[in-house]
This record gives sequence, structure tokens and C-alpha cells, in this order.
Amino acid sequence: MQSSEVVYLVDPDASIVEALATLLSTYDIHVESYRDAETFLQNLPSLTIGISCLIVENNLPGISGLSLIRSLKKTGVSLPFIIMTNNINANLLHQANMLGAVDVVKKPLVDSLLIPHLAKLFGTNDES
Repeated sequence: MQSSEVVYLVDPDASIVEALATLLSTYDIHVESYRDAETFLQNLPSLTIGISCLIVENNLPGISGLSLIRSLKKTGVSLPFIIMTNNINANLLHQANMLGAVDVVKKPLVDSLLIPHLAKLFGTNDES
């Protein structure tokens, strides 16, 4: 993957953010992290949306991950996204699918499921 690729990570858990940032850096992917949806939305005008994707925890304080995606779509921002959660249920899967999620991944299995998706999103075949 190319070094210009950015993953916007919205998750309040500092240990998850640090672990994913470390993992993704081994693939030369830059991570910009936000603790909540409101902060991400405040910074949206300054973000580079080009070759990027959003990984968002669904159970955020304040605005949920799915609500964040709805807000982005209303403003015309189209960004591939992956929902992370500790609790996957049929309703979450249905809503994520309706919004066009690449996937819904359950923590803590994020790393084994995430890298293949990012490789596809960023147009590479390097899934190792």
C-alpha cells in the first residue's frame, strides 16, 4: 500500500487506537485518530478524503458510529467505512449494510479482518 493512504480512526479506547496505528504503520498507512464523532466532524473540512477510509467504533460517547456515517452521507462525503464493535447484532448488521459498510468487525479480531479489507480498499493485493 502507498504511504499517502490514510485511515481515519474514531474510537475512544486509547489502547485500540495505539494498537491499530502500530499495526497499520507496518503497512505504511497513516492513521489519524479521533476520540469521538463530534471531534471528527469538526475536523472534517481539513481532512484529505482522497485515498482514505474510516474505521469507527459504533458505541461512541455522544454520536454513535452509525449516526456519524449518516451525517457524512447527508453532507455528501462518501468514504468507505468499517464499523468496529464488541457486540454485533442483526439490527447493527442491517443498518451498516444499508449505509454501505465494507464490513462490521468484532473486537478483538480486528487485525485479522481489517488488513484484507484495507488492501482491497486501497487497491493492492498485499494481504500479508
